[in-house]
Amino acid sequence: MSTPARVTASSIASALAASVILASLSPAGARADEPRLLTLTAGAGLTFDSNLFRLPAGESPTGLNSTSRSDFWRDVFLGADVYKPIGRQVLRLDLNVSTSHYDRYSFLDYTAFNGLAAFDWRVGSQFSGTLSYAQQQALSSFVDNHTFERNVNTARIATSENEYWLLPDWHLTAGWTSTNVTNSAESLNVDNLDEHAVDAGIKYLTYRDNYVRLSWREAWGYYPNEQFVAGSFFDNRYEQTDVALDYYQAPTGASQLTARLAYTDRRMPNLPQRNFSGPTGRLSWDWLATGKLGFDLVVRREISSYTDLVTNYVITSAVRFAPYYLVTEKVRIDASYERQRRDYKGDPDFVVTGQSPELDFLNFFAVTASWDITRRWKLTGGWQHSSRSSNVEGYDFSDQTVFTTLQYKWD
Repeated sequence: MSTPARVTASSIASALAASVILASLSPAGARADEPRLLTLTAGAGLTFDSNLFRLPAGESPTGLNSTSRSDFWRDVFLGADVYKPIGRQVLRLDLNVSTSHYDRYSFLDYTAFNGLAAFDWRVGSQFSGTLSYAQQQALSSFVDNHTFERNVNTARIATSENEYWLLPDWHLTAGWTSTNVTNSAESLNVDNLDEHAVDAGIKYLTYRDNYVRLSWREAWGYYPNEQFVAGSFFDNRYEQTDVALDYYQAPTGASQLTARLAYTDRRMPNLPQRNFSGPTGRLSWDWLATGKLGFDLVVRREISSYTDLVTNYVITSAVRFAPYYLVTEKVRIDASYERQRRDYKGDPDFVVTGQSPELDFLNFFAVTASWDITRRWKLTGGWQHSSRSSNVEGYDFSDQTVFTTLQYKWD
């Protein structure tokens, strides 16, 4: 088992020192109507999870220092957002360090360093774009990690998005993305992934900033660690093509709509049994029905990587409905319900396991309340129920989570 990451006095001091340096970018006396050059946030939270390892009813953890299904953990976080205009260009930074400490299962303790660095550029009146680099780090959920092993998943994503104003209403777009995913748990190193992608498209943009875009994307995915199946090592590399139509309706005062309809074709050169082709997409609609009551609706179907003996990817179809209510200017209540169908696809003919590809149904129901105590202080609390039914024995679970967070913001 790997040694858990710990927060030391030196790491906290380094984070605070970085915040002081970033603070020097924000000049005193900035006008209230100008974008804030620097925003600092700090906070702490407490969470209780009734079924931390997502075990079926009646089952308890084995081989650990406790047999309890539940645990409390504490989070502390520090963040800094920087917005720095440089002539016609803009530098944006979003940095965050957080630490989590578990009461019973302290081997899960970890520190996450997350951030985004982006440079918005413009040349003349026709060329513009964004260069960015992001890191996303978190403890892997035991919804998918079916062991008692601690795994910190790290994704690093570099992107370049470019746009050329061919005509006032017609834009040409092009870009590339490089993604690197690593897992700290040795048993999950087979899921480490390097993916490189390029895309190109044409976009029609109205004067109200609504747009329709037709695009093509080609991606090449490579797993550095080959998978051991049926006595041999196999290379799970893939090539994927997406042809997509995107639509965006800018907010009209009460409604905002974002839609994407695509056809995805994933090919496995060495394992054609795992090929996939079919429709994918996403629809998101935000409607403010009254001055206080609103609704979010999200419908999606997407493909994502997942590697085990009988599957290489998962098709997730989901519907999410989330109403919200503004009790006062400072108090907001959110509720949400999401149902997911996960089809674990790509069963190769040569794998003899006696197990059908996994099919799961997951449900998530949550209620959250937030209170802006003052301009700088915010209190948030909530409850979530989650459950899964699966055709794989031992994968069903039911879980309750309760949390609260107190945050301070300085700008």
